[in-house]
Amino acid sequence: MGGYMLKIRIAILSCVMTASAFGQAKVGSAGARSLAISPSVEAFGMGGVSVMRWSGNWSSYFNPATLAFADFQYFSLSAFPGGMDLIDGDPGLAQRSLAVSVNWKSFLNLPPKYTGGVSYIRNAFATGPIEETSYEQGTEDGSGTAFRANSAAHTLSLALGYSSNVKFGLGISYTHYTEDYSDYGSYGNMLNFGVIGKMPILLGGSASDSGSGRLRADLSLGAEIGNIGPQMKFLEKAYPLPHAARFGAGFDLRYKWLTVFPAFEWEDQYANNQSYMHSGAEVGLFEFAALRIGYISAPTVTGDVTTYGLSLSSLPVTRHLVGVKPANDEGFFIYLLRNMNLKFSYAHGESDGGYYQDGADYYALEISL
Repeated sequence: MGGYMLKIRIAILSCVMTASAFGQAKVGSAGARSLAISPSVEAFGMGGVSVMRWSGNWSSYFNPATLAFADFQYFSLSAFPGGMDLIDGDPGLAQRSLAVSVNWKSFLNLPPKYTGGVSYIRNAFATGPIEETSYEQGTEDGSGTAFRANSAAHTLSLALGYSSNVKFGLGISYTHYTEDYSDYGSYGNMLNFGVIGKMPILLGGSASDSGSGRLRADLSLGAEIGNIGPQMKFLEKAYPLPHAARFGAGFDLRYKWLTVFPAFEWEDQYANNQSYMHSGAEVGLFEFAALRIGYISAPTVTGDVTTYGLSLSSLPVTRHLVGVKPANDEGFFIYLLRNMNLKFSYAHGESDGGYYQDGADYYALEISL
């Protein structure tokens, strides 16, 4: 009965991963479903928009080129804690992720206009207990035996950028993917390639100056080709990776203490003959708070998804308390208050039917210096 049991297990996990991707990973001809599920809470709050974003520790998961222009000086560490059920009920699904990024310009003697970064992201999923099922009768076999399905993607990214009036970055990432169902498992290796660029449309202050009294507008573009690699093998059966391509565009508008970033992203999962549209907007206030709203045009299996979210950062508050410019005799604690940032992010999404009509919540904590 082992072969029949394996078919049931794969079918159950495929349904779970399909729902958890909010329609981004419909059951099709390719495997490794969870690769399509982003660990970025910030991106999800904007409807999954990610390939042209210039901030956030998770952005390199879908576009490694975003690391070229890090919004931190030395390093950033982010945690997506466990225990959040992306699917209510049985068997349930939990996501646990971790990201570490380093701005290598601060450690290497690069020419002034060149920037770059490196990051590691672990994006893991685990189901709740799944009862053994009789394939022939379509019922539980009564043995009381249960198993869990697990998958994990380990992604190492590298990026290099050129920063002038126009910014341009290139990135590459390597992912090692594993999955197991009870006593069975498989693994695969793949590459992602990304590009990102930003050009001014309306000049008014620098691209990073949110305090300027003049309006500035920049066009941001990003693209990625992902999950390129050999087929994975599960027992005797080989199956392709979920190859995908993404292209996105956004407008970064800045005026005094206000920033507005409307964006859209087109995603083509050509391995499954499916395409999706992501759209969203972010409004930033004093660099302290960011409010987001988004929409995912998804297949009918989950229905279209509406999302919203927010982030709160500590750095504007601590710099207001201790001052922006360092003193000659300041201690290490004051240095940390002036330069270390703690960011809390939250996102919520729900569909108009299907698995997510009751909604799902995401949380993440990031520390950077």
